[in-house]
Amino acid sequence: MKTLMTLTVMAAMAFSLAACSQDTSQAESNEDAVAEGSPCVIMPSKPIEKQFYHDYEGNRYYFCCADCITMFKRNPDLWVKKIQADPKMQDSVEPIP
Repeated sequence: MKTLMTLTVMAAMAFSLAACSQDTSQAESNEDAVAEGSPCVIMPSKPIEKQFYHDYEGNRYYFCCADCITMFKRNPDLWVKKIQADPKMQDSVEPIP
């Protein structure tokens, strides 16, 4: 009886660990969707810093600095149109998972 209980607990732990490792790998692949060094969506001559981002209408937009986030927030629809028109700028945008 103790053996059966031990096996049941071990199987449950193994299943939990397998589920956690799958979630982690998906998060890591999403994290790599936008590469460090992609152009800032406001100032394309500057590379993004991954800590500067803003979520808008289902997408995450990356910036080089906090000032660029402020500019984006003032008129996001204008910037979204500009980003959609320039394929290079789309490297700095990813869908929110």
